Amino acid sequence: MSVEGVSPSTIERDVSQLKIDEKPNDTSITEPSAHPVTPRKLPFKAPAASSTRPTRVELKAEEQAKYNEVLDHLKFIKELPTSSNKKSKETAPLSEQEKFFLTRECILRYLRATKWHVADAKKRLEGTIIWRREYGTDTLTAETIEPEVPLRYSS
Repeated sequence: MSVEGVSPSTIERDVSQLKIDEKPNDTSITEPSAHPVTPRKLPFKAPAASSTRPTRVELKAEEQAKYNEVLDHLKFIKELPTSSNKKSKETAPLSEQEKFFLTRECILRYLRATKWHVADAKKRLEGTIIWRREYGTDTLTAETIEPEVPLRYSS
């Protein structure tokens, strides 16, 4: 349908024919499939049977050198600020959770985001850790998030 063929009267006629609780005519959407998908309960005891481990991406020599440079920098960080506020001088060493956040894939993600510019990747990674500390992302639990979930999504 082209835009020229649409008029206010056409829209009003189409809207007046809508029914709020109408079921779709296509029954293939609402009928269960031959292989129903059952939701998995947390925590997972084992990976899903259909899951596979991705192959590790091999880096070029130049990329590997840049990755090693960022990794070495992160290994030697003694402390980082706990807030992005310039007036706050409080610092803390990296926690275990923060160290777990800094995976190979995470570091590579930041290097790719900065087009393999090492100084920018280091700065962004440090900024992310400071932001995570400031907003308490490592201390969030289901109980703290639950009040934000609308009732329609509750089970």
